[in-house]
Amino acid sequence: MKSPKLLNHQTLKTLQAPTHFPQKPPTSAAPLSSLAHPTSPLPITHHTLLTSSQSSQWYFIKQIAPNIPPSLIFDALFDLRKSPELFLKFISQIEFHRLDVDIRCLAIAIVAQPSPKRSFDLEANGGRLKKATEFLRFMETLGIQPNVVTYNTIIHGYCSIGRVGRAQMLFSALKDKGVELDSYMYGLIISGMCKERRLEEASRLFNKMLEIGLVSTIVTYNTLIDGYCNKGDLDKAFGYRDEMVKKGVLPTVSTYNLLIHALLMEGKMVEVDDMVKEMKDKGMDPDAITYNILINGYCRSGIAKKAFSLRDEMLSKWIEPTNVTYTSLIYVLSKRKRMQDVDDLFKKLLRKGVLPDLVMFNALIDGHCANGTMECVFALLEAMDKMKVHPDGVTYNTLMQGCCREGKVKEARQLMEEMKRRGIKPVHISFITLISGYSKRSDLKDALKVCNDMLSIGFNPTVLTYNALMEYAKTKKAILQNSS
Repeated sequence: MKSPKLLNHQTLKTLQAPTHFPQKPPTSAAPLSSLAHPTSPLPITHHTLLTSSQSSQWYFIKQIAPNIPPSLIFDALFDLRKSPELFLKFISQIEFHRLDVDIRCLAIAIVAQPSPKRSFDLEANGGRLKKATEFLRFMETLGIQPNVVTYNTIIHGYCSIGRVGRAQMLFSALKDKGVELDSYMYGLIISGMCKERRLEEASRLFNKMLEIGLVSTIVTYNTLIDGYCNKGDLDKAFGYRDEMVKKGVLPTVSTYNLLIHALLMEGKMVEVDDMVKEMKDKGMDPDAITYNILINGYCRSGIAKKAFSLRDEMLSKWIEPTNVTYTSLIYVLSKRKRMQDVDDLFKKLLRKGVLPDLVMFNALIDGHCANGTMECVFALLEAMDKMKVHPDGVTYNTLMQGCCREGKVKEARQLMEEMKRRGIKPVHISFITLISGYSKRSDLKDALKVCNDMLSIGFNPTVLTYNALMEYAKTKKAILQNSS
């Protein structure tokens, strides 16, 4: 297809001139009356539309679209019916959704031959699922039966925006009509149910799919395994893994990643090692996701040596560590109070051109706050500002806790005000941190003021609130004991 060209003034004038009128020769000078009162635009013709479409003058068509009479649009659609690409481009320029019902029906009927998928995509791909559903009804009234691929498109659309119930209604209606559904459509509904944690329903639908002779894909098995792993039901997850193997569906790296992650969440480190060995024995190499899952799991378990060994293994296989990898390593080093190693690692990744994200900065700030190195914390804040990484609520709450831990409650209060100015709403822990900080300084007045501020915006006191206020009593008691 030719690339669109901008029309010059002379071309526009030629295209807009009626083809059945002879062109007048130019006069030497225009009369004054014609300059004072310019002539009205010449009418748009059928020839104009066809010529402009065939020469890809889409900019011109878009400009004149509001003034094209419906009858001309109707004729142009009919003449362009044998050129699907030109037809669809023409439709997109004249704003299909503004056309009247007759023209829309004609467009649907034309584009739906030999397949309705193109006409359906006019609406479904634009996210207008209600209109897309109306198109299905239009097709049926015109005697055009949408196929299962078309229905899959709309069901996928509903599931992708979280309207699984609406997708199920269409799914049930199709079954009632006797439409032959495929395993892909079943997989879409099963995936939607799993995302809504309706695992038992998903399993029942999966069994029905198998009962009618459909073969499940690896994607559907992985969907169910993921659902049960997230629930913590490892027996069921591994049951699906065993079932798929029996039916000749081979697990993929993604399957192993799901199971390894679930085992790590349960702290089953021996089983994790066995799973990685099984994976390698079957000829599957861990990918970047596998390594990040493993490194994160070992870091959370405090096994720094194993985590760094896996990082080195990644590098030996030319798999580049990601921000997730480095954040996990920063976390484990911080927990072991190895802040010099944290700083060295951070400098190293900066030299490699790795751009830290908010999660990594939050891990660094948390580590330095917990270890009392507040000068490093504020240096990190400056680095965030230079790199255009904006702090979030986690950043501010961590900073406030660090300041209060060092007895700098005034600075913590200033951080809360800055947090508000940035449009970040304080959460319950923000107020608890300040109440505890003031209480430890025997400043009951300010502690109660913060408590009242918290109540005024709708937060109810909890055990943490009372524990924070009790810090005042403990501090006061200690002072009295020391003075006696």
